[in-house]
Parts: sequence; structure tokens; C-alpha cells
Amino acid sequence: MRPLDYQIPHHAQGIFRTLAVSSGGGPVIDLCCSYGINAALLGHELTLAELYDHYAGTSAESAVPDSQFFASRKRHNAPAGDRDRHVRIGDQLRAADGLAAQGVRRKPGTRGPEPRAACRGGGHEPDRPHRWRRVHLAGDLPTGSRLSRPPWVAAFVSRGVPYQPIADTLAEFGLVIERLTTRTFPQRRFASAGEASSVRDIRTERGIAVAGKEDTGYHHAELYLSRRASEIDNLPLTALLP
Repeated sequence: MRPLDYQIPHHAQGIFRTLAVSSGGGPVIDLCCSYGINAALLGHELTLAELYDHYAGTSAESAVPDSQFFASRKRHNAPAGDRDRHVRIGDQLRAADGLAAQGVRRKPGTRGPEPRAACRGGGHEPDRPHRWRRVHLAGDLPTGSRLSRPPWVAAFVSRGVPYQPIADTLAEFGLVIERLTTRTFPQRRFASAGEASSVRDIRTERGIAVAGKEDTGYHHAELYLSRRASEIDNLPLTALLP
């Protein structure tokens, strides 16, 4: 991820902390969290750059054991993870150095995080919306008597990828979708000139302007937040995240 300057977890860190507080607190469930990077950044005084250095750097700091590295940066007011479901990091973080639901797992004998199985919920290929798979919230989010109200659901979605299938599912739980219209978020650099050209062409064909976004050499993502209509009326997304 580092060679392509993958940076969505950096953008998500501050936004998800704000949303966790504004939603009234409570557990944070990270769906399809890959290596558990979001959980590590939410639960610790830590930047994505420091996390990259820890796992891919050559300094003395990068040699510090995971348990020591994370323990020294623990945020005491961090949002709790759903430990029954392991913050959806589940099998990915299986108690690595005591960091289940909080950190990143490193495969013994390697310098990088260990690749894990793909999340079963809903992956996508950025420019193949027909391959988007529906997120089965009935099985992945706590519902019914477990909650006094539906949870907030936030997602960074590559521009041009339809989010409506997810929105339709969320609507079944009484959630209304908002898209942050004031800005987009650099996701990662294009891996090649061919990828850049292809993505820009597809965006343009769909009527999506690429000026100042994909034409800068990066994929861009949009932020969607789903809440109850009354919560949106009380605090619109543009006011929540000015």
C-alpha cells in the first residue's frame, strides 16, 4: 500500500473519531477492515505514516515489538470495539501480541502485516460496479433489541462506484444516506499510466469531472454517511464535517 501512497485510513482517522463522538459513543464495527488499520488508528495516538514506518521501515523504531509499540500509544478515550465480533477484524487480528480488535498482525519472520482472507461482506472493483456485492447487514451489524437506535454507517467509496445497493439495504434499517459534497478524498496513486487513463476515461464517460481529482494522478473516494432522518435534520453532514 505504501508504494502507491494509499491514504484513506489517514483521512478516515479524524472523520471516524468525530463520527464516533457525535453518534453518542458506543462500539465501532469495522466492516471489511483488511489488516485492521482503521482499528489501530482509532485506538491509538498514531498516524498512518508511523504505522507504515513500523511495518516497512528500517529504523530502530520499526524493530519495536507490536505489543510495546501499540501499548505506548494507547488512547484511553478511544471508542470501544465490538469484542464479540472482534470489530469485524475478527480472524484478521486473532490476538496478535494481545492486540485483538485493536491492532495489526504481523506474520512471524516477515516485516509486513500478514495478508488475510477477504471479508465476506461486500468488496468491489473500483470501475466494475456490476461486481459490487451487497453487504448483508442483517448478519454483520447488531440490530433489534441489542440497540436503542440504528447505528451510523460511514463508508469511503471510490468515485463512480454506485452506492445505491448499499443504500437500499441500509434503508431497510431506517437509515437515510448522505454524501459529503464539499470535498473528495485522495485514495491512492494510480499503479500505471494505463490505469490512470482508463479510470479517467470511464469517469468522463459517466459524466464525472476529473479535474483536480483523478487528473492529479490519484483515485478519489467520496464519503457517505447513513443515519436516521431526524438525526440528519438536527445536524446535516456538511455541518458535522465542515
